[in-house]
Amino acid sequence: LQDLIDLQQLHQTEMSPIHVCSCWTKAASLIRNKVERDDLNEIPSALLPLMTNTRSSKQLEKFNGRDLATVTSNLTKLSTQTQMTVDPKLWKALEERAIQQA
Repeated sequence: LQDLIDLQQLHQTEMSPIHVCSCWTKAASLIRNKVERDDLNEIPSALLPLMTNTRSSKQLEKFNGRDLATVTSNLTKLSTQTQMTVDPKLWKALEERAIQQA
């Protein structure tokens, strides 16, 4: 999980929607491992930089319906299977982008 966080922080300015989606998919898959899940439970704010990057208008305006579904699904997995809380501003931004896509 730490490698994913480090990678995201290092490349956040050059990430496309596919990269953002890949980060969320990888994070959700990592929590299947008890050690990784425990790490996230110890520091539930660990993915906050990725949430912030995802929520940025520059990033969200590039999201299509599939990107929105991928991120939303993985955020739901992470927030229901760990102590991570999703920033309500991110949920709202995803909702607004989904409405724009409709």
